[in-house]
Amino acid sequence: MVLASKALCDPQLVLAVLSETVPGMAELPDLACFLAQDVLVPEGPTVWETPDSLSNILGEHLVDLGVCTSALQAQLVCEDLHKACQNPSDYQIRVYCHIKQGKSLQAALSDGRSPEKEDKPPPGACALCYRQMPLTWHHLYPRDVQKKFLKQGLMTQQDCLSGIHVCRQCHNTIHRSFDNETLAERLHSLEALKEQEVITRWMAYAQKQKVRAVVGHRVSR
Repeated sequence: MVLASKALCDPQLVLAVLSETVPGMAELPDLACFLAQDVLVPEGPTVWETPDSLSNILGEHLVDLGVCTSALQAQLVCEDLHKACQNPSDYQIRVYCHIKQGKSLQAALSDGRSPEKEDKPPPGACALCYRQMPLTWHHLYPRDVQKKFLKQGLMTQQDCLSGIHVCRQCHNTIHRSFDNETLAERLHSLEALKEQEVITRWMAYAQKQKVRAVVGHRVSR
């Protein structure tokens, strides 16, 4: 997922990527929080324009605080960090989601590195309840907030196309449980949805229910 520059003003996202990218930072949660929230985020999106602009702000701190032993090492770390923040890994996104849920940095790093087992639905089944039912298309960024989020730089044009196939019952449960702003802001992945308690309870119930319709039909919404 390539991020727009304004999305990098989110201190929790910066914290997630910083902690996993900069060597030793995962063991220094207080320092990671300071660098993310008090050094980088206040500079705004311009700090992420180039590796040099990032190094100009962060490099001296990395050396002074003992994270790096030289300006050259700090420059290389900033290059890695700049690349990672432009396109975070799946692990970094999982860490970000855990932090957004209120977990400590260390808990988020641990839970992100050890996700629940990858139990995937069979082909043609609902992504949540795994039942073979007619499927609808759930936009991970709901259409009625896409224009707003694009304008604010919180998503990309490619994100407009992202979604999951879910049955009508699961689709209705998602939209009954969360408003579109919440879905677009912090629940724009299947993993994030499945981590919500209300969805977890629904999945446990729905997976035990009988299939009520004939397979072979998909509806786009």
